[in-house]
Amino acid sequence: MVITYYEIIGSLRHYLQDTTNVPTIWKYYGYSKPDTKPFAEIEYVVSTEDIKTKTKELITEDITLVIGVHGGTMSEMSLAYKDIISILRYGNIPIYNEGFEKIGSFSPEVENVSNIMFGTHEENEGNTHRLYIEVSVPIYHVKERR
Repeated sequence: MVITYYEIIGSLRHYLQDTTNVPTIWKYYGYSKPDTKPFAEIEYVVSTEDIKTKTKELITEDITLVIGVHGGTMSEMSLAYKDIISILRYGNIPIYNEGFEKIGSFSPEVENVSNIMFGTHEENEGNTHRLYIEVSVPIYHVKERR
């Protein structure tokens, strides 16, 4: 079974939304932000692989994501942030496959939190208070023997 950023983002999106009641979306080119606030968005940034053995028996992969937390007011954003950051720091998040069957779990590692005062034109037009949380999700790929 291969686990990719698709399963990680999809599972994280559902888990955050279900446990915090904060609408959570997957940020991609051409997406639309929700009309209601607060909301969270998950963006895939990069995946870094490290081959641990010459025969590729073990490959480690770090998937880097950014979770944006948006609110109409500073208080709204702060309350959503408190719920989300505790899940990212301490949660054990179930991983679901494309058939929505539970196939495991993961715990992201919080790397950075940034308060952004100004953003792109579209973000400034959206008039939201926002924080961005950078997380990495380590995955260990073990070669299947056939």
